[in-house]
Amino acid sequence: MLITSTYHRNRQLWLTASLIYFTGICSVAIAGDNESGQSSLRIAWSSDGLEFTDSGRELLDDATRPSVVRRRNGEMILLYERVDKEGDSDRTRLSSMRSRNDGRRWSRPKTVQIRDRLGRRVHGQLGTIVLTADERVRLFFFRDDILKDSKDGDTVSVLSSAISRDGVHFRLDDFFHVEGLADSAHGITAAWMRDRLHLYLTHRTRKSSGGSAGLVTHAVSADGRRFVAFRREKMGGVNFEGSIIRLGKGYRAYAWNKSGIRSFRSANGRSWQQEEGVRLADGAYPAVVALDKPAWLMVYAYVGEQGSAPSNVGASDQLTDVYDINLEGERDKSVNAEDSIVFTSEEGSANQNIITRENVSSDGELVVGVEGSSAGAFDSDSNGDDAYLNIEAPATYRDGTPISDEYGFAPLPNFRDEVDYIKWWESVAASNASGRTYDLQEAIRQTVGDDAWPEGINMFTDPDFYGSPGPWDPTARPRWETSRLAFAALRSRFEEAADYDGYSDKGYSFSHDSDMDDDFNQLLLGILLPNLSHHRAISRSILSDAWRAPGGKVSSKRMLDAWRTTLINARHAGQGATLIEDLVAMAERRVIQHSARWALKHGIFSDEKIDDALELLKRYDRPARDPMLWIRGEHAMVMDVTQYLFAPLLPGRDQPINKERVETFIDQSWVEEDVIERLSSMTRKDGLKVVHDVDEYYRRLGEMMRIGYPDVRVADLEALEQLFDHQTPLTKELLPSLSRYYQLRTRIETSRRATQLIYAVHVFKVQEDRWPKSLDELPAHLSGGFLIDPFSGEDFIYRLGPQGPRIYSVSENGEDDGGVHDRRWGDRPDEHTSLDDYVFWPPQP
Repeated sequence: MLITSTYHRNRQLWLTASLIYFTGICSVAIAGDNESGQSSLRIAWSSDGLEFTDSGRELLDDATRPSVVRRRNGEMILLYERVDKEGDSDRTRLSSMRSRNDGRRWSRPKTVQIRDRLGRRVHGQLGTIVLTADERVRLFFFRDDILKDSKDGDTVSVLSSAISRDGVHFRLDDFFHVEGLADSAHGITAAWMRDRLHLYLTHRTRKSSGGSAGLVTHAVSADGRRFVAFRREKMGGVNFEGSIIRLGKGYRAYAWNKSGIRSFRSANGRSWQQEEGVRLADGAYPAVVALDKPAWLMVYAYVGEQGSAPSNVGASDQLTDVYDINLEGERDKSVNAEDSIVFTSEEGSANQNIITRENVSSDGELVVGVEGSSAGAFDSDSNGDDAYLNIEAPATYRDGTPISDEYGFAPLPNFRDEVDYIKWWESVAASNASGRTYDLQEAIRQTVGDDAWPEGINMFTDPDFYGSPGPWDPTARPRWETSRLAFAALRSRFEEAADYDGYSDKGYSFSHDSDMDDDFNQLLLGILLPNLSHHRAISRSILSDAWRAPGGKVSSKRMLDAWRTTLINARHAGQGATLIEDLVAMAERRVIQHSARWALKHGIFSDEKIDDALELLKRYDRPARDPMLWIRGEHAMVMDVTQYLFAPLLPGRDQPINKERVETFIDQSWVEEDVIERLSSMTRKDGLKVVHDVDEYYRRLGEMMRIGYPDVRVADLEALEQLFDHQTPLTKELLPSLSRYYQLRTRIETSRRATQLIYAVHVFKVQEDRWPKSLDELPAHLSGGFLIDPFSGEDFIYRLGPQGPRIYSVSENGEDDGGVHDRRWGDRPDEHTSLDDYVFWPPQP
């Protein structure tokens, strides 16, 4: 971030100081692809997911590439690709069918209809489907799009997505995006894994056309709409087009090669290990879904010789002929020669589901993982905090023209029409929550006055105290007791602030620098935040007071009250639209979590109170909010600065940057002399590139942070920063490095989950009079939402020994290093070691 004047420098120093404070996929290839779709679909069943028995009947002929989902009410939707023989070519067409009795009977096939927002028809191929949280059907497919700047109308295959409620009528999702090339891809496999949607794109290469090699791109999304592609791996021997199902705490993928349908196991979706045996010979494109028996149904493309029967490799006969497949018609006869869009219901009545421009649904834009978000990287159910994801941002240009953005990001400067970033801030970023908490906390500060603020010396701030949280005697700690008394009135006001629901930040004001022009004094960089250091000081006073034990005993009620007050106010602070506010909230939550673990160690709670403590933590210490909420604030500040540097807005695309503002704005003591010279040579054309690059950086950054560990690690964010920060001299000065923040954010989330897990283990101990042998023994009401270590995507490490359990995170390297505690999480620049496990229980000094 560009720095000038005292408050800008202080903001950067505060941010830096806050950060310091926290301190193969399997080998797969393409084999035997049936290009024309000249295959038939068949059904097989299994009682164990490994040995499948073919039904003995053909479901559909001239069909291939099935994909199937099953709703909670048992209804199944089957998507497949069939050859359109009404024309002269073998062009394929997506179709779908339904079954309400586990595949014994199916509805008549219907041609899938995909429409864009204007009602225009979109032709799709190579489709696969998944369910959303509310059980709508999300379709991933390829469509042809005209190449940009093509004079001859050349087309390129584009990966796209659409949403439907019935599996037939789909609306194109304009906000779907995969970062990374999907070129030459000819197959898609998609699956929700915990709260992330994983896409595997199989690519055709020159070698793969001969069946000897291929590539698969692995992409991940937090919402099923915007994906980040992480790696493109060489594959060999297996075509990774099929389906993935949940299997205990891991996953099983069904794929195929020349020998037939194979299966693979994975704990996280990133590395796969092939299982022994062939599931079905002469099969391809396996679509598998779990039933209620337990049993598994597989719809697959039979690619054996015509007239021969499929081979049930190693399968038993116990399920043979159990299911009576009864097709009610094999063609959608409602599609007429003019290709009009008239659909019939499953009962056959016509014209009930005509899609028109007027009745294309516009809802359903927010999609989350079907397995819930309790173990996610951010809180998707936070009392309206993330409501912006469903709205159009009411940002405007100064002439009142509204501008909308899918994330509520600020509009981009075009150096012709001036963007009113102050109005954007007030209408979007600063109005996300409402209430009086902000005003109350400001009133606290103003009542005391900055000069009269009491000295805050306690167990969390005393530079001469190096111990862990524990009971303290006021007679032994007179300075702490004096500070405690001085903060009494402030603590009372702070507790009052926790009783309000919202955090109104309408109190934001702007600093004024008399040496700068009026435009400079209205930049977003000049926003005066509430004095968050006072917020932190009161929080620590409250937590220290909870450990006060004049008679040698800590009050469990006072401890729980302190947690509630500080957690609510931390959440209030974190509702702001800036990174600094989010950092303060993180820092306070970290102290509470650390204190909570030591409270168990010191036996503060009776057996009856441990469950109360767990419930309080679960209620008030929630996952962090969506990072887009503060990222858009940082994004707006950078765009505001860029517009300022290229003003005044004069005609001419190549108008140079405002050199006078550059020299005034950039504190020359912070940069080298040649930086000013390079910046001064930039034109508006360069400025537009800065705008594009910075906007793309923040959007990619937000998506990567939303996906989170273990799929996105610090090295990935560092690579993103390096990709953008040298694009132009100004880009390098504008873009902050946020990989460190991302790592600290993940540590706080890891600490949150581990702390609540530890309390759950202790509740189990009270109820069962023994420690659980493994985390699998924890009942669902105790284990929900916090079993998973974010750094690994798998359960926290739990080791039960003679002295009790040891619970720890594998930290950044993602590997179990034996539980050797490193209090700095591997941050050891002076030591050569890769060990970075962080032990949460027993609590470490």
